[in-house]
Amino acid sequence: MPGVQVSDGEVQAYYDNEFVPGLKTPAPRLEEVRDRITQVITTRKTNAAMEQWLKQARETLKVRFVEEAFR
Repeated sequence: MPGVQVSDGEVQAYYDNEFVPGLKTPAPRLEEVRDRITQVITTRKTNAAMEQWLKQARETLKVRFVEEAFR
């Protein structure tokens, strides 16, 4: 996604702390799975940004219910 940056440190941390511990077989080298890990982190960051936006929108928007519109 444009605008979402994933650092090498984030990729390494994910690989070390989440990817490798979850495996039951020997881990592939980081370079073999870097693109997949980057995609996972990008998706997480995008979802977090969307959740934050929705939270702010819910706090600031006012919805006016006009009953006549539903008749």
